[in-house]
Amino acid sequence: MALNPLRPNDFDFFREFLDALPLQCFVKNAHGHIVLSNTAYQNASTEPTAYKANGRCVHESKAQIAAQTPLAHADETIATHEEMRWNSQRGRYQTDYVIQKTITDDAGQPLYIVGSILDISEQKQFQLQIDTELKLLEMQAADVPFTQLLTQFVHSFESNFPGVLCSILLLDPEGRHLLHTIAPSLPEAYCQAIHGVEIGPNIGSCGTAAYTGQDTIVADIANDPLWQHFADLALSHDLRSCWSIPILSTKGRVLGTFANYHRYPCSPTAKELQAIKRGAYLVGLVIEHELAEKQLAADKMILQESVQHTQTILDNMADGVITIDITGRIESFNSAASRIFGYSTEEVLFKNVSMLMPEPFAGQHDDYLSRHQSTGSASIVGVPREVEGLRKDGSLFPMRLSVSKIFRAGQAIFIGLVSDNTLDHQRREEIHRLAFFDALTGLPNRRLLMDRIKKAMLTSARSGLHGALMFLDLDHFKYLNDNYGHHMGDLLLQQVSERLLSCVRENDSVARLGGDEFVVLLESLSDVPALAVEQAQTVANKILERLRQPYDLSGHTHLSTPSIGVALFLAEQVSMDDLLKHADAAMYQAKAAGRNTALFYDSAMQAVTSAH
Repeated sequence: MALNPLRPNDFDFFREFLDALPLQCFVKNAHGHIVLSNTAYQNASTEPTAYKANGRCVHESKAQIAAQTPLAHADETIATHEEMRWNSQRGRYQTDYVIQKTITDDAGQPLYIVGSILDISEQKQFQLQIDTELKLLEMQAADVPFTQLLTQFVHSFESNFPGVLCSILLLDPEGRHLLHTIAPSLPEAYCQAIHGVEIGPNIGSCGTAAYTGQDTIVADIANDPLWQHFADLALSHDLRSCWSIPILSTKGRVLGTFANYHRYPCSPTAKELQAIKRGAYLVGLVIEHELAEKQLAADKMILQESVQHTQTILDNMADGVITIDITGRIESFNSAASRIFGYSTEEVLFKNVSMLMPEPFAGQHDDYLSRHQSTGSASIVGVPREVEGLRKDGSLFPMRLSVSKIFRAGQAIFIGLVSDNTLDHQRREEIHRLAFFDALTGLPNRRLLMDRIKKAMLTSARSGLHGALMFLDLDHFKYLNDNYGHHMGDLLLQQVSERLLSCVRENDSVARLGGDEFVVLLESLSDVPALAVEQAQTVANKILERLRQPYDLSGHTHLSTPSIGVALFLAEQVSMDDLLKHADAAMYQAKAAGRNTALFYDSAMQAVTSAH
């Protein structure tokens, strides 16, 4: 269809309509030149160049002009791509998502390209940051060396935030000096110059942050009094700003600093500051884990030096040491074994080892007898393996066991080396919790939710029963945070989580996506759509009633209501992402309808929400 020319009044209305949109919009002619753009597009352009379009002045950046190409064929009428560009107004790189559609005449010849640009920098950086954090946890679980782990984290962080130069400094054992640890992108001469600097007030960003235990953001090193003694050093290496966050232990002790340098003066956005703090928190966990491992290794060494039994025992020392004779009777039981099992030495001597480990130890030493009794070997060492140990209180625990066979006065005896693996199991469980559950509420996070949605869709396909996805957003949550502090908001989120769990069945799921956004997944509803809607509505009404009840936030009574969007699903008729979008669209319509209500998704809602 050929385009009719715009009449003057039509053009004014269309122009005002475009200018009112926050999305950057533009129109190019068949030669690739921009003939129309809205205010958002013009404001986002750098180094503006003026063009005339229908009697009006529009602007275009040099980068955009360089990208112009005349229209060719309209084989693909819609094209999308991502591009990264420098935003001089914000002083940082940004990622744009560009959508372009070709408009043709009746003969199929291209007339115009209509396009829009959306800044998706924060979304991209947030996803990359989550991937970096999960990778850090996986590497820690895999026992990657400490320095290699931190170096990989810094490289990933710098990749997520182009232009950032990261530095990790650790306090010395006395807690007085900062030591250069990891800073692969900073000049080596600069790192050596600040190595060993004594912390204190006005000692740059890092020295001050380590001294005060507070975030220290310096946007302009050249003019900030905190850098009065180090400005010349930093500027000589083209370092213009430094944002430093103290790295804290789980008990609040300062371990070091995590800093972001830039080669131009700038201040962090709220998202960037949050990302740096999350990074500092994770680095703190890694450092604390490393210190604990070093302390554990030191404790083992002390224990080994304190135990005086035989040279074989000293050579094979780990934690607990138990020796038994060929009948399985316990001959010795050191203090480490006593701590592990809860028995005193007197309680176990000359009793059968099965009281400590019901099956594995006895089975292993019998195997040694059958294979080596006639060989007269001086020493035979077994392969370590994990078995279950039995404590005095009757509880079972994971234990690492290694059995060695030696001969004493011509008689075979067995030396068992045992260590408690409970802590390792707890660490693995903690890593799993961090990866799949929300730290504040303990609810499943987005990653685990998507897995449960996938399983729910497969179950629905087998059973023919409908499911429902509810997207909840707390009304006016920002007001509570802004006026009473984030700690009050956290209390509310925790209580909302408890109430949501009380409103659903055991086989349903409640998840927190972040902020004040929650998702409820209902499974095994009716196979009749109308009845499934009624069942979901009943749950939604129960949630609305439960969540509107007063909350006690540290003695402060607070009222809060949710806006709920509901989307039914059957099998895999829609993708998981689309299902979330449908519920989200319905939630926004619930807000538009006055909040404190629940609405079900229909296609008209999606169109309105997409336009918004």
